[in-house]
Amino acid sequence: MRLRGTRSLIRRDRDSEADEDEQRAAAPIDEGVPSSPSGGPVARLCQRVATARWFQWAVVAAILGNALVLGVQTYADEDSRVGGLLVDVDRAFLYLFSVEIAIRVLAYGRHPWRFLREPWNVFDLIVVGAGFIPSIGAGATVLRLVRVLRVARIVSVIPDLRIVLRGLLRSLAPIGAVSFLALLFFYLYGMVGWLLFHSENPQEWGNIGRSMLTLFEVLTLEDWVDVMDRGMEIHSWSWIYFISFVLVTVFIVLNIVIAVVINSVEAARDEDPQGGEVAATIEPKGAEGTDERLRASIEEMKAVLEELERRTAPPNADDR
Repeated sequence: MRLRGTRSLIRRDRDSEADEDEQRAAAPIDEGVPSSPSGGPVARLCQRVATARWFQWAVVAAILGNALVLGVQTYADEDSRVGGLLVDVDRAFLYLFSVEIAIRVLAYGRHPWRFLREPWNVFDLIVVGAGFIPSIGAGATVLRLVRVLRVARIVSVIPDLRIVLRGLLRSLAPIGAVSFLALLFFYLYGMVGWLLFHSENPQEWGNIGRSMLTLFEVLTLEDWVDVMDRGMEIHSWSWIYFISFVLVTVFIVLNIVIAVVINSVEAARDEDPQGGEVAATIEPKGAEGTDERLRASIEEMKAVLEELERRTAPPNADDR
């Protein structure tokens, strides 16, 4: 009987773990709204809509659709043929984004100002709100740029893109040190190249500026073999100079830059503040009760094992 009771407890624990996994799978891809709004039914409804996965993907689809419309407007033939329709569609996207912002603000219930605590929310509000400013005179170009920024809102919608952007910003400082090291290599190799080739090939090596510009062409690996061939016509052994430069800059310095960026992105992912918010949002209310059931199950299993050991233990010599 105890074994059956233990099995049922273990089965219930597994069911609770499966429920937790389902809750994690159903968690929203964005946590830009409160998990427990303090308001009436409207706030609760907006919170459910704003945190729903389908809503987030609908916003992503709208941003991509708006980007497609803006791209079509760059073609003169298409714009002259369906330009009026494209303007109406772009305006419809603006209204759609305004409804999205309104839903996310209403999700905060009686505390709508908390919407502005998240920097990405402020970015969304500015970009969408600027779309209602009338384009007058020279400001039309600026407002067109604001319309293009609406496409950049996809970064604020998808958390993984925010993590990548945060990692790139974190990597600016170490990349600055690596860039200084690369500039030092450019200067040293530029001076050596000027000493070797400036007399015979002043067009590419006439001064330190031209030498570094030629080395940058070598760095891109675009026709760098032709540059090396022209150098070898002057000094047959100059291949050592070019190959060493390629090895040092391309295969060492650039790999260091890539490693710095990857490490910064991983650090940003580990320090993502939304990790705790997601965990707090999807944590079941009965977590403490689940722990108590687990402890009770372990104690029950220990008792059953002790009883089995007593029953299966061989009799002692004294008992005989």
